[in-house]
Amino acid sequence: MTSARGAGADVIKLLDSVPDIDAESKDGHAIPAEDVHGHIQFENIHLRYTTRPGVRVLRELSFEVEPGTYIALVGVSGSGKSIAYQIILHHEALS
Repeated sequence: MTSARGAGADVIKLLDSVPDIDAESKDGHAIPAEDVHGHIQFENIHLRYTTRPGVRVLRELSFEVEPGTYIALVGVSGSGKSIAYQIILHHEALS
């Protein structure tokens, strides 16, 4: 009973939480459409998670995406798909 009560409290806390990032916000830096070319290139990317330094996640990841083409990153859980996507997003935000 105590365990179920604690789990229920955790669910309510999660549902009542407010995210740090407002996905609906119009604030922030917008990249003008004419500055977006759609060319992405990864060359020999290596990555280890700081929480698992003994495990390599990305090993010599290299690919190129030409404008107007589509790719899919597939792999098992923990293989670095989301990290590769985040690298692209962070690079665009810093460019």
